[in-house]
Amino acid sequence: MHTTFTLKNSARMALAISMAFPVAAYAAPAGRVDFVAGAVTSLTADGRSRTLGKGDELNSGETIQTGSGRVQLRYTDGSQVSLQPGTQYRIDDYRYEGKTDGDEKGFFSLLKGSLRTVTGLVGKVNRQNYKITTSVATIGIRGTEFKVESDNDGVRVSTGEGLVEVCNKGGCIVLARGEQAVVINAEGKPVRVINTGSASTNEKPGTPSVIIDKTRETDIASTSAGIPGYAFAVSGLIGLDAKAYSSGTATINTSTGVLTQFVAAGSGNTYVGQIQNQQGTDSIISWGEWAASTHAPGGGSATSNTYTPYVTGVAATNVPTSGTVFYTLSNSTIPSVVSSGGVRTAGAALTSGSLTANFGSAQVSVYMYSSQFPMSGSLSASNLPISGVHFSGSTTGPCISGASVSGIFVGANAARAGVTYQYIDQTNSNARVSGSAVFTPGGGA
Repeated sequence: MHTTFTLKNSARMALAISMAFPVAAYAAPAGRVDFVAGAVTSLTADGRSRTLGKGDELNSGETIQTGSGRVQLRYTDGSQVSLQPGTQYRIDDYRYEGKTDGDEKGFFSLLKGSLRTVTGLVGKVNRQNYKITTSVATIGIRGTEFKVESDNDGVRVSTGEGLVEVCNKGGCIVLARGEQAVVINAEGKPVRVINTGSASTNEKPGTPSVIIDKTRETDIASTSAGIPGYAFAVSGLIGLDAKAYSSGTATINTSTGVLTQFVAAGSGNTYVGQIQNQQGTDSIISWGEWAASTHAPGGGSATSNTYTPYVTGVAATNVPTSGTVFYTLSNSTIPSVVSSGGVRTAGAALTSGSLTANFGSAQVSVYMYSSQFPMSGSLSASNLPISGVHFSGSTTGPCISGASVSGIFVGANAARAGVTYQYIDQTNSNARVSGSAVFTPGGGA
């Protein structure tokens, strides 16, 4: 039996647009449908129409139309996209083969409507490989969560976490957490309408004129200074003293996403990473070492140290006020071991760990293990961030003394916990061991 598909005018338009931008076909699916409510359809690159259901595979070249429904998509790199009613969204070109080697790509188009996305691994190595194209601007990845709305009044972009770059023929701007931009046509530079980093602008968009146009990027400044709302933890700057701050401003290199300065709110403490070794980021939290750093405590004279571990990210929002959340170790730096003579070597990597946060009683317990040391401890977290814990070594591990750890919760709903630690290893000529670790709710990242 043959089945004939009849295309409505909107479907014919979507098909024509899809055919205008041909994409390569890949054997592996780009992703799947996580959730669907109402009648949501998809038009494939070869013109076939289908109704989407939970679990359905998605491929490059498909144009998704929500109509009066809504749908949530999950891509193979871990990213998620939620499409609102009245949205037309195309997967232009997507490729991810399980590794971030620069060959992965994610190019999408929002033809109309609204989407919210939490980005994944695509674009983390080469940010030029991720882009959302709209009628009047392109959106590039700098963070993890943002929203795009496109209608007859132009395009609005709002940043939830991290940084987002908005570009068109008029120029580029970078939006930090809580900021929003409006683009009314492809020629005029995006206008910032909500700015948490400085006084809000009173600029209002004029009568919009939406122009269907492929846009180009232009250069942007290399740093974004004074972004508020960041949390930061560091250890080993002054003696065995780990510090954490739940509020401060950050200076970030917008080309690399690397933190280069953190100023603690209300304390006068300034941390400057001169030669930073950012060992990793999952776009919610970053961790690494400052190969050379300076610290001006309380506005006083600066002190310097080397190989200071840190964790940082946007301070947690919507933190639970009750219940217990279990976190497991997902990432860490390689522990740094500095002898009493100043010689630095690499310690044994952390292989397991856990952090339990009882938000109702404001109690946190943490455990970390490597073949070099096991550490466990508990602390009061009556005020974020975590701070002031003193660990003791287990009976089966090396003897630890003078330990100190600090930590922070970052991301929406405290999506990550990060700690930095430092201790004296009495079995290794009193060498100083330090590092940082990242914890993710449930079974890890």
